[in-house]
Amino acid sequence: MNKNEFNAYIKKMSYGDLRSLKKSTNKKKYPKRYKMIKKQLKAYTEKESNEVKKIEYATFLQRLLAQIIDTLIYTGIFFFIGISISLIFKGNRMILSLSILFGTFFITIIYLLLYQIYCHKRWGATPGKMIAKIKVVHLDGTSLSWLSSFNRSSVDIILFLLNYLGIFLALSQLGQNELLVYTYLELLGAIQMRLPELSKWIPIVTDVWVWSEVFVMLTNKKKRALQDFIAETIVIKNISHN
Repeated sequence: MNKNEFNAYIKKMSYGDLRSLKKSTNKKKYPKRYKMIKKQLKAYTEKESNEVKKIEYATFLQRLLAQIIDTLIYTGIFFFIGISISLIFKGNRMILSLSILFGTFFITIIYLLLYQIYCHKRWGATPGKMIAKIKVVHLDGTSLSWLSSFNRSSVDIILFLLNYLGIFLALSQLGQNELLVYTYLELLGAIQMRLPELSKWIPIVTDVWVWSEVFVMLTNKKKRALQDFIAETIVIKNISHN
């Protein structure tokens, strides 16, 4: 790719993708390309588009409403599947308890990957955000890339996987005879007693993360949460949904 082709290529990139490209470009090996990338980033900073200038940032209440709606949708799906599993395996405690435990794992994974990451990449919003008439975009107002969409949920994914790693380790210590007699709630109690010491801190770390998100959001003008700083995004009012 020659100089003109590379210049045309980076001009088509979003602000977030351009920042990622800058981080991955070897400055010593490709000094000219690195300089061109910096120049284009500077152009983004110095000359915002009319769309960016007219951006109205989402309010805390709008983001709270979106979160409540998304949580209700997730909870509804969880209870529907949970009740279905209960009806199918009501005669077998072990299969019932394990089905609910593993079902929760897979439902949450699907929620994070499809509901959060895919929806933000595809539409810039989850159903909750669509109803609240807000959307997530890059700092320059362009649509999210896959990387930015993933980065917004990266901490949630890591904490969730660490939590379930501890649960699976604790589960491996239970014998079949114990699994045969435990109800789901009893199984959770037995797992809690066998969790590795570090795993017991995960819920605390998760709570700190959640409340830190709220605190940071309330203390900056653009109402950006920690996940927005990680992914270099902002949440704005979506005029197209009005």
